[in-house]
Amino acid sequence: MGKRNNCRQVLLTPRKICAGAMGKKGNTDDRLSALPDDILVNILDRLNVPEAARTSVLSRRWSQLSAELSRLVINAQDFVPEGVSSPEVSGHGLVRMNAAAVEATKNILTRRNPGEHTISLLSTTFYLRDVVPVSIGHAVEGCIFCWHEMVELSTLLFETSVVELNLGFRYEKIWVQPECLTKRLASAFHRLRIANLDSIPEGYDLMWTMFILEAAPSLEKLCMTVMDHPCEMQMDDEERRKRLYSENKGVEWESASSTSNFKHHHLTKLIIFCFESCMVSYVRRVMRAAVNLKDVYLYDRLTCDECEDLEPLKPTTFPLSKKHRCSMRKQMTQGFESHARIRFLSSAETQEDHEAMILN
Repeated sequence: MGKRNNCRQVLLTPRKICAGAMGKKGNTDDRLSALPDDILVNILDRLNVPEAARTSVLSRRWSQLSAELSRLVINAQDFVPEGVSSPEVSGHGLVRMNAAAVEATKNILTRRNPGEHTISLLSTTFYLRDVVPVSIGHAVEGCIFCWHEMVELSTLLFETSVVELNLGFRYEKIWVQPECLTKRLASAFHRLRIANLDSIPEGYDLMWTMFILEAAPSLEKLCMTVMDHPCEMQMDDEERRKRLYSENKGVEWESASSTSNFKHHHLTKLIIFCFESCMVSYVRRVMRAAVNLKDVYLYDRLTCDECEDLEPLKPTTFPLSKKHRCSMRKQMTQGFESHARIRFLSSAETQEDHEAMILN
């Protein structure tokens, strides 16, 4: 096995430099090309993958520079066929967009020398409805995304070492396949410090997220936002059928260790936005496993100006009274000892560092 492509942060959820500004291929007199390599790489880091890939045809030097990128922003929506607007794309068009994203990504990544240049930020947005293998470094080759399938992170992140992981679900299907602990999964997660799960659809069991705890012994902060967002969700039944949305949004996971005496020694913070009373058993499970947990922040439903005039899909069951909160605290810690401080907070009380965890 070769050296690893280390990733500081991974976002899994989506300016242009024209050839004239850089000078045509073979033109060594343009001012941009006269800049030092580190400055040019900094410029390329601000581009998305298709824009960065285009610069590689300018000269051998530009081709080498694109292989030193520390930020890779891969978004299938950047590959909409010419003359077609993004909302109009469906069916075969989505397949073509995914395929184009794959090809552009491979063009950059195949030129990288594994281990020489660290990827500090990897952000990828894709469609889960075709059979195109998406390659991210050495990690994603052979990983299949059909609209009814889920992705194994052990395959997606193979031969990487992630420190911060952000997964976006956009209030729809949980596309991550919970996994039993394997060497491959442990290898990808052994340096993971922060896991942020954004826009998980409401009403589904969260116990599947325990596999992340089991695979990431160094995890220090676990944050999740569990909400439906009517102003951004596709609510039209016909449009959902046309775009092959899955109505089965949840996922179940049974692990031998999920009901055992599994202990986690580094998790210190658990943060849940849009907490509901049905999550008590989940919080209890995390608290029981995380023996050094210090703080549990449970926030009320987030407010949204766009959703203000829309009726919530479900009424909130966040505990508002002091009596109700006291009762919940007892339920969460009954039968075991925990020194964690449990706080029930309104969205208006969101701490600044927690607010930064809300991807949307």
